[in-house]
Amino acid sequence: MRERYVFSGLAAILAGIGGWVVAVSYALQPPEQRVPTDVIRFLQSFAHHSLAREISYAAFAIAALFGLAVIPALYRELKEDRPGFYQWTGGLAFLGFAVTAVGNLRALTFKPYMAGVLSSSADGAKGFLAWIDPLLAMDPWGWLGGAGVGLWMIASSVIAMRRELLSLPHGLIGILAGLCYCLSSLATAVGNTNLSQILAPLALILLAPVWYVWLGVRMIRQSAYRAVPVPVLKG
Repeated sequence: MRERYVFSGLAAILAGIGGWVVAVSYALQPPEQRVPTDVIRFLQSFAHHSLAREISYAAFAIAALFGLAVIPALYRELKEDRPGFYQWTGGLAFLGFAVTAVGNLRALTFKPYMAGVLSSSADGAKGFLAWIDPLLAMDPWGWLGGAGVGLWMIASSVIAMRRELLSLPHGLIGILAGLCYCLSSLATAVGNTNLSQILAPLALILLAPVWYVWLGVRMIRQSAYRAVPVPVLKG
């Protein structure tokens, strides 16, 4: 095991912890912010109670940035098995993590400004804000940040289990998390918000953080025994 996996392991753990921070901040948000179907009500609520939502934006962005460090570490271990397909899924994951990070950093900047404009402007501003808010979303249906990352998680888990680099429970958690991400994006695209609101939290809050933290712990643990010829992620 090479020392470079120590940082990747720490990054995986922090990416997983970021999902749990999002979960806690979500629970602390007012109802109008948890499922922001009404832009104006969301902004009115955000103007008075913004801290939990801002923590959520920051945690999303930081977790995605750390997720970027996990992709090359796994690719170095798994590239020998169908390298073209797996490299493609890794590219989708890179885009997904990048879009997630940038999108949430943009929201962390724009949402307070929009809430301030709404509070200090006439009623005519409401229509403009309601119109422009969806246009600011970089990945509104989650095809990259959700389905793209989810497909990479599925491919990583399947290939790693086939090569006995992940234990069966760990691999199955990754596959389930990836499926939830993909199906959540599809449900959002077809307008089934109820299904999306079930699948997305299941992946983000429960399955994906466990997969990342477990992965990171194994990377760090095995790095301490890098001279021993054992699989990198063997559980």
